[in-house]
Amino acid sequence: MVRILLQNCHFYHNDYCEVNRGDAAWMIGTLEALKNLIPEAEFVTFMQYSKAFSERHGIKVVKSRLFAWKSFSLLTSVTSSLRLLQCALWAIFHKCLHVDVKALVNGKHLREYRKATIILDMSTLLTSDDFGFISVIEHCKDILIPILLGKPVMIYAQSPGPFRNKMTSWLVKIAFNKASLITLREETRKSYLEEIGITKPPIYVVPDPGFLLEPASKERIQEILSAEGIDRGNKPLMGLVVPEGELFGGSVYIGGNTRLGSGYRNVVKILYNIALYCLPEGIFQRLMSLGRRTGYYSNLKSQFRDKTINNLTQIAGHLAERYKSTVLLIPHNIYPGARGRERIDDGRIVVEAIHQRVSHNDKIIPLVNEYTAEELKGIIGQCDLLVSTKKHGWVAGVTQCVPTIAIGTRYQFLGFMQMMGQEEWLCEQMSTEEVLAKIEEAWIRKEEIKEELKAKLGTVREKALFNARLVKELLDSEPE
Repeated sequence: MVRILLQNCHFYHNDYCEVNRGDAAWMIGTLEALKNLIPEAEFVTFMQYSKAFSERHGIKVVKSRLFAWKSFSLLTSVTSSLRLLQCALWAIFHKCLHVDVKALVNGKHLREYRKATIILDMSTLLTSDDFGFISVIEHCKDILIPILLGKPVMIYAQSPGPFRNKMTSWLVKIAFNKASLITLREETRKSYLEEIGITKPPIYVVPDPGFLLEPASKERIQEILSAEGIDRGNKPLMGLVVPEGELFGGSVYIGGNTRLGSGYRNVVKILYNIALYCLPEGIFQRLMSLGRRTGYYSNLKSQFRDKTINNLTQIAGHLAERYKSTVLLIPHNIYPGARGRERIDDGRIVVEAIHQRVSHNDKIIPLVNEYTAEELKGIIGQCDLLVSTKKHGWVAGVTQCVPTIAIGTRYQFLGFMQMMGQEEWLCEQMSTEEVLAKIEEAWIRKEEIKEELKAKLGTVREKALFNARLVKELLDSEPE
């Protein structure tokens, strides 16, 4: 039996890893491609997917302690360091004395590593200085642990880097150079790895597995549209994929050349992250509750929300009025049940804030129900034009030949857009004027764009399958 272990240490302690529908699309595309090529494979993960998701997609979840707000803690970092030390000692005994000291590698996670045939490290863009020193350290540990146990590790469909810190560059160089194979989602990421000296494993640039996600059935999409009161009729249907409203993160730009998060706010962000990492979660949550009652918190929150939501509201209103269209406000981060209303990083909070500000509510429809990645993709496929602040929202559009405007940085979108020949439709700042001008031009050229997408789509999807083919080739090359 081939046993494939999929790992990403950011999601070992977060419940409902499919909350981000883009991450879910990426995982589903991966699983379906691997199942088609390796039908006998069994899939295991440390990522904390819900029972419904894991059963629907045939993947076993190894349960871990869950946090409400964080990916890592001081305790989990100590635990992972002890695992690394245990594996290093096991490797020394095994190599030098040819002794298998099972007691050293008998913990729950280490037993799963030992049973695995291959490990796919699926850290996407999280092995980067942009996500902090701790993130890089923890991901490097997760790569080195199975390697010390003699298991092949493939760095799978990632976007690592940039690396500005000498220590993180050194750690990544050690870990990645010991991997069996690396696939990257963008050409620029390859240069980041070459700059820090990663030369040993073969490196391939391959499209994101999210390109392979199949939308929900037409019948299910029609059922959703009917339930949401959306009548396609003769009016155009436009989509606006909104960002989540993270107070200390997110990729939304609010106009001009300044990204939210400069000056004194960076100091607050550092203190926030230190408290989040070091304090027990109960104490951290109490401090956050106290902080939310202060005017300072409200001021920081409004700095993000007011400018971003005002711009998105103008865009939604323009789509409705200029093109006499129905506009769907589409979230991509959706927490289950009542939890979504408690979290500022649930995209439906932004959706509802925009909807409250528009004067023509009957033309602008907020999607606030809990739709899956496949369902959201199917809904997006019904649109005549899409504007997306989320990368996998953009992927959902172009893979169904929907003309799509992306709002975000070159760093975030450009590599993806170049694969589909769509880089001219990138707005690097959330400047309302720039976005509206792009929309106008795209609407005029919509038939031309659809033909361009149709011409590219088959090739890009075929290349995206190459990730899974490389896994099969790696498995076939491994000795029995």
